[in-house]
Formats: sequence, structure tokens, C-alpha cells
Amino acid sequence: MNLFCDVDGTFWEHTDLDFSQYNRNLKAAERWRAAGHVFGLATGRGIPSMRRNFPAYHDCADFLITDNGSFTTETKTEKLIDETVFESRQIAQILSFVRTVYSEKEALVSYHGYLQEYQVPIASIGKIRVWLLEPRMAERLFFEMSLHFGNEDYKLHIERNALPSSLEWVGPEYKSFINIVPVDSGKENAIGNLKKTRKITGDVVVLGDDMNDLAMIQKYDGYAMANSHPKLLEKMKPERIVKNPEELIKILLNKKQA
Repeated sequence: MNLFCDVDGTFWEHTDLDFSQYNRNLKAAERWRAAGHVFGLATGRGIPSMRRNFPAYHDCADFLITDNGSFTTETKTEKLIDETVFESRQIAQILSFVRTVYSEKEALVSYHGYLQEYQVPIASIGKIRVWLLEPRMAERLFFEMSLHFGNEDYKLHIERNALPSSLEWVGPEYKSFINIVPVDSGKENAIGNLKKTRKITGDVVVLGDDMNDLAMIQKYDGYAMANSHPKLLEKMKPERIVKNPEELIKILLNKKQA
């Protein structure tokens, strides 16, 4: 069996300041793997962010899906095994549209490749992040982009509990952001590609807390966190809601033993 967990709000909750539950989740993931199962993390963060903030991912996960599904790494070898990136024209198209809504001072743009986070666009970008001063500005940009592009070219996601940026050119005054990835990206598609290439076999269980997790929750055997986005919780049955990954892993292992 394969289990994939979101990171922010799921494997690590932002209120878990002493990382006590996070450490219990790590130990639970180790028990899961020791029982012969595959464990993966699927996050909107990039590899640089995961290395800075969650270096233990290398020891607890078999696969790391980053940038909302644009890049997949096999952690044992640290090799990139799958990627979905923008065409150059798409990068220019997105930046041009953002500038019709907000000035450069109001909205900063960062470009995310596999191993780097850039201030200026280059080739092989898998995620574009638009940093905004206030959540209401992110909501407006999300609405405007959704109207302009529809759902055929890009996937958009407003980070529900945005943390301050660690990028030196993004100041603490930017309190919200939108992630933009190619339409063929997405955590659900990254997991699907692992199945297609037979990197994983068998059933897939997933756990998340935000709307960028909805597609993978609907496509696979999905569970949601009790602290999830209200719109996500509306779509979940009560028996599909858990407090943390540790609880879910305990449930799944008990089912296997029954």
C-alpha cells in the first residue's frame, strides 16, 4: 500500500510550534515503511524549502512530490524522476497578466525550478508564485486569472495559511500568495505517473488539508485533516476525517492486521 501526505497543515501543522506532533508523524511514517509500505510527501513547497525546513523527509519518505506536483524526487537516490514545466510563452503570459492587475510593488513574482528559486524567469520552471500584500489581493488575482484563463491552461491555488517567505527579495509585508502550475501538473497527476511507470504498485491512500489536495483526495482513497479548509471538509464523510497522519497510519495498520 502507498500513503501520500501533504506537508503544511498536514504532516506539519503551523500551530505545532515545538514540532511534537510532527516528530510523532515521523515515527509513524517509519512504522508504516517498516511494515513494508511506501510513504510519500506531496507539497506545494519546493525542494530548497523542504531541505531548509524539513530535512528529515529524506529519512521518512520514499518519494517527494514538490511544487504542487510539478517535480517528483526518489529520495533514496535524490534523483528527479518526473517533471512538468511551463513553456516559455506561458511564463511570459502569466507575468503579463499579473501586471495588468497589480504593480511590481504590490505583487512580487518568484519562479521555481527543481533545485532553485529564482527572481527572474528561466527555463524549466515548474511553479510560479505571486506574493501579495494581503489575502484579499490574492483572492482578487485568483478570481481575475480564473476568469481570464479558465481551467484549461493552469492550476491556481491560494495558500490558506501563508507563511513569510525565506527568499531575500520578498519582504515580510507580503502576507499571502498564489501558486500557479501547468495544467498537467497536480499532486494527483504526479502520483498517477508513479503508478504508470510502476515506481509504485497497489492501492494509494492520500491525506491533505487544503483545496490543492482535493483532486488527489477524490482520485484516490482520500482522507482529510480535521483542520482542513471548510470547502474541503464539506466534501468529506466523517469517517474520512482524521486529526493527524499518526492517527491515519494507526487506522490503516490496524485494518491490515484485522
